[in-house]
Amino acid sequence: MCLAMYLFTNNNIEETKWDKENPGMYIENIKLKKETGYDAAETSKWNENNKNTYYIGSYEGCGCGWHSTKESDFDRNNEEDKEELFNKIKDRRALHKLLKSNNCNGSYIIVCQEGDQGKEINKTIKINIEKVKKAGFSFYELVKYILKG
Repeated sequence: MCLAMYLFTNNNIEETKWDKENPGMYIENIKLKKETGYDAAETSKWNENNKNTYYIGSYEGCGCGWHSTKESDFDRNNEEDKEELFNKIKDRRALHKLLKSNNCNGSYIIVCQEGDQGKEINKTIKINIEKVKKAGFSFYELVKYILKG
């Protein structure tokens, strides 16, 4: 089952499309795009008066690319593993840049398995935006990551 990452913010962020020829991070405002298939009604349960809810996809065309970037999980002698790690790191840097350039301080991210939108949040953690690009940082499901810095 795929991961789904959501950003809740009052900021207006430019949307991008997933490009099969040049895969990478993409972002869609799910409140504005009902045809995307993301469950806007369920994710709205997590929204605490933010103007926008964005789905943030990865190079994989879904949210599965947001799994760990811990290098020990990859075989550096395997070309597929090296490419996967490269793409994960590239997307993490793009996410970091997106959050910094849009001043997402106070916004928050929630990651879940597809189908778990709207389920009860397990815990809330404040994290510095810099942390999202750190090697080995993992997003855990149904955790609310409040962004600072």
